[in-house]
Amino acid sequence: MEQPKFRGKIVPFEEVIGPQWQEYNLVDGNMLRLKVELLKVLATGQKNPNTGEPIYNFELHTVATVFTEEQGYCRVKR
Repeated sequence: MEQPKFRGKIVPFEEVIGPQWQEYNLVDGNMLRLKVELLKVLATGQKNPNTGEPIYNFELHTVATVFTEEQGYCRVKR
């Protein structure tokens, strides 16, 4: 399946804080770790008609890992 092509001007960006992992305890006893990495920002030149904020398109990369008790994962109680 071909990815859609977005139009816009590439906007350079600077990472302020490195990618952060989000951790989720699953009901089956495992833990899911996710992080999203920003690859590209495109300015569309359009604005949200309700807020006036600029509209951007993003190219993202999602990283996912599952940890199991067999791998030594211990559920964190919160």
